[in-house]
Amino acid sequence: MNRGKQQMTKERMKAMKKEVRLAQNPNLETKEKPLKSDTASIDLMLKKYPKKIATKSKDVETLFIKRVKTQKNKLKHPFHHSKRTNAGEVESGSPPSMPHREGERWVKSIQKQSKENNLRLMKNLSKQGRKR
Repeated sequence: MNRGKQQMTKERMKAMKKEVRLAQNPNLETKEKPLKSDTASIDLMLKKYPKKIATKSKDVETLFIKRVKTQKNKLKHPFHHSKRTNAGEVESGSPPSMPHREGERWVKSIQKQSKENNLRLMKNLSKQGRKR
């Protein structure tokens, strides 16, 4: 009862041809295999699942990675610096730094902020004077 030969897979055929080629010609240089990283990639993890499920979960993974990146950026740059305020006192007739006019409300808010800063500074200086 002779059984027919089973066909070899393409991967196995390719590997055999490569072995034969290298054995016949020892001068051929073999390329070094790239080192695999210790961390598992999303693609490798999702190979186990069917294609539809893998694509859905891959979208979720990419969203998660984006969210983590934005959180890291927020940690690097935690504060929003206002572009409207100045450190010193602002005169009532001075225009805003932006080209469009914001009216009297802008000038009032800047004046109020500079007054509060000056009061805070004066209190701190007077406290330091008493301690000496």
